[in-house]
Order: sequence, then C-alpha cells, then structure tokens
Amino acid sequence: MSSVPVMGISAGQFGVAEPDVPDVVREALRLPGLDMVGFHIHAASNNLNAGTQAAYLGWCVDWSAQTARACGIDLRHVDIGGGIGVAFQGEKPFDVARFGELAARTEPPAGVKIVLEPGRFLVADCGWYAAEVIDVKASYGEWFVVLRGGINHFQLPTCWDIVHNIAVLPVAPWPENCPRPTAEDRRVAVVGELCPPLTTYCCAMSGSTAYAPETSSSSPMRAPTAGSSPYTASSATQSLSDISSEAGAAR
Repeated sequence: MSSVPVMGISAGQFGVAEPDVPDVVREALRLPGLDMVGFHIHAASNNLNAGTQAAYLGWCVDWSAQTARACGIDLRHVDIGGGIGVAFQGEKPFDVARFGELAARTEPPAGVKIVLEPGRFLVADCGWYAAEVIDVKASYGEWFVVLRGGINHFQLPTCWDIVHNIAVLPVAPWPENCPRPTAEDRRVAVVGELCPPLTTYCCAMSGSTAYAPETSSSSPMRAPTAGSSPYTASSATQSLSDISSEAGAAR
C-alpha cells in the first residue's frame, strides 16, 4: 500500500507539489503491485491556534476526497502530518480540548482513516538542553554568555527562531585564581562557542537577547522544552550523515 506525500503551496524539497499530484498519481497507478490508498499531507507547522489546525484537518480531508475522486483512487487513508505547535516564551499553549471539539465536526468519508502526527508536541517537554557557561564577556557595550555548546548540539531552535526560557543554576565554588566573569542585572546574548553566526542562542537559540539576573562562568544553563529533535537535528549529526552519504556515493 502507498500514499502520495503532498506538500503545501510553498516551494520545498519534500513531497509532491499540489499541482503535480494528478500526474504523479496517474503514473503511480500504472505500477504493478502498488495499491494507492490515499494522501500524506504536510502543510502546517508549529501552529498554536486550535481553530486553524481544525480547519486545516477539514481541508485535508476535503481535498483528499476530491482529488481521489478525480484521480480514480479508492480513498482509505489521509495523513495530515503534524503542525500542532509547542508554546515557548510568552506564547499561549495549544488548546487540545478545543481542537478535539472542532475536529469532531469533520466527518471522514466512509472507510477512510484519518492520521495525525503530533510527535514534537508530545515529546518536547520530555527533555532539557543543558550546557556549562564557559565565559561571560562584554564587547562594545553588549554582553555575551558563552556556552560549551552550540549548533553542534542543538540546531533546531536556531533555525526556527524559537525563544526558549533559560534557567541559570548558580555554582558557588570558583577554583580559578582570577576574578570570576559575571553579568548581573543586564541583557545578555547566549551564544555557543563555535564561530558560525548561527551559533547565537539567546534565550535558547534565537537572535534576540535574554535578561540575566546573574550569570557566572562555570554555572550551568538549562533550556526547557528540548525533548524534540535536539542532537538528532544538530549540525554534528547532519555533518556525519552528509559524510556517510558522500562516502557511500564515492564507493
């Protein structure tokens, strides 16, 4: 069994663009041993509005039913992908109860199974990202908190411009025989130790700044809501994947 992966109206490297679906389905139906059962749609991401997410679900079902009729598919499967967002600093969490009420109004066609993939929503709160502060410094009037980490550990929030809350855990001992670098009652940029500009974290990995009541070297910082795609989406993992792919292609 197979379903056609369909992407939204914007350009992207994944799936099939909506205008191309009929041609792809026509060719797929010619293949021996292939049973076309429906569509797998990804057109929503990090949505915190239950109303628009329910409307998206309804659109996916309606579009799939219409397209299946037009293409001669016996529709049995509609996967609407993910899209349910995770609330970060200052954002209102997704209203699951309201979404359930609104989603119940969408009646799928007889014999059609509707699938949702709320993976990130389910696991984001299951992990924290923690890193040691290795330096606190001022440069041209701006303060920087440098972590022993960066996009080689945790790249996804930087790419999505997500603003995390950050907790600073004080550590009293300071074994070094020199003044301890500290920032008190000021805005700071939380950054990684790598040189690329993308390694700027700032209140967990955006380009803005965070308020730090007190941050000192050797203190650990922790960012919550990091249980989804932390290391697996980091530049280190991606680089290893690229190297493996290139090595395989070379062989």
